[in-house]
Amino acid sequence: MLPGRFAGNPAKQHWLILVICRLLNPSSELHIAEHFYKSTALSDLLGVSDDRINDDRLYRGLDKLLPKKDELETFLKNKLGSLFDLEFDLLLYDVTSTYFEGQCHANPLAKHGHSRDYRGDCKQVCIGLVVTKDGIPLGYEVFAGNTHDSKTYQEIIRKMEEKYGKPGRIWCSDRGMTSEANCFLAYTLWRTLGCMVKRSGMGDEPRRVLDELSKINLVDGVLPTSTGVEIRKRCITRPTEHQEILLQHLGLILPRQFKK
Repeated sequence: MLPGRFAGNPAKQHWLILVICRLLNPSSELHIAEHFYKSTALSDLLGVSDDRINDDRLYRGLDKLLPKKDELETFLKNKLGSLFDLEFDLLLYDVTSTYFEGQCHANPLAKHGHSRDYRGDCKQVCIGLVVTKDGIPLGYEVFAGNTHDSKTYQEIIRKMEEKYGKPGRIWCSDRGMTSEANCFLAYTLWRTLGCMVKRSGMGDEPRRVLDELSKINLVDGVLPTSTGVEIRKRCITRPTEHQEILLQHLGLILPRQFKK
């Protein structure tokens, strides 16, 4: 039978059922109501008969939990962190989507967008999930179905920092998250160039060095032949004396030509 604090409280009964079913056989609320619950002994163990379990009630149980989302995420992060000595220095982030077969007029986030399920005919929402390097989830957010992955990045970082603070965090994601607004790779390359410039004794401002080296060009040399076939060679223009000095200080060697 149900523990005393759950007996006679339908909302808490459905929370308990959702947790148990999610642990034993992760599936949708519809599958729990129509198939899984009645195939188990949960009705005898919990004292909740099969006819009292339906998807509407289970969904309402989730509706009751939603306002406590941030509170639950913070509690679980702190609890799991202390139990398993978890580290939160590296966070992994990715986005997926789920679609609806219907018009979804009551859901303003349901939009047509890039469908990972190949159901571009259906409206969907995007779901961003943050986990630790050990795979422990820290939080999630739901975005409009037409939101590009890169546009969710700054939002999810802001919300995670509001909950857990800023220091000591490295974020890792796939290249679908990159954009002009958050091009992490470009920032990494820029910092690398800055370290090379500083180490070579040329100051700590890589912009002037980059501007000078960007003047080195690629040119195509075209050689006609007696058969009418042209031979093309892609070459690098000869650096100026100043550019040569910069390259030497940075330890860079330019190739003489490229394969086209």
